[in-house]
Amino acid sequence: MEKLTGDKTDSIFLEKEIGKESKFQGAVFETIKYTIQGPDQCAYPREVVQHHGGCCIAAALPDGRFLMVRQYRFAVQQELLEFPAGKIEKGEDPAVCAQRELEEEGGYLAASVKEMGYVYPTCGYSTEKIFLYYADQLKRTAQHLDEGEHVKVEYLTLSEILQLIEEGQIHDAKTIILAYKIKTMREKGCRCSE
Repeated sequence: MEKLTGDKTDSIFLEKEIGKESKFQGAVFETIKYTIQGPDQCAYPREVVQHHGGCCIAAALPDGRFLMVRQYRFAVQQELLEFPAGKIEKGEDPAVCAQRELEEEGGYLAASVKEMGYVYPTCGYSTEKIFLYYADQLKRTAQHLDEGEHVKVEYLTLSEILQLIEEGQIHDAKTIILAYKIKTMREKGCRCSE
């Protein structure tokens, strides 16, 4: 299997920007309509949501349970169970964002945080990149929820989280991906916090 390089300039499928127009500027993202030139030299439209990205953090307590948050997500009109997560502020380090979200939503600080990669949740139309983290050695502080943010903290083992995923009870993609990454690391005998 050919390895993906991630280099934007060496792809035979490269699409080159030949025009752009901002369609919407909001507090969280901007929508831009691009005109691109495809590898066949023809022009095509592309609508892209420009987003600063986010982070998601799986925080393990000493008893092996993970801190989760249950909250209503207006965009999908559902209550979802997720690992703590949030939007990266412009110029903010993703690891700092992860720690901030853990304390804001869960009321804990972590002495140990390990980067677990990143995902593009909707790469077909958004630049959003979500950085994934594992944390342990937690210290209880207090929640500092944003205005209008309402969450309920819950504690589940990794087995319980995976069971809920298998039963179709957890739908949040970043949480699902991070849970399986942690499972894989543990199966390989690695401590996520090393």
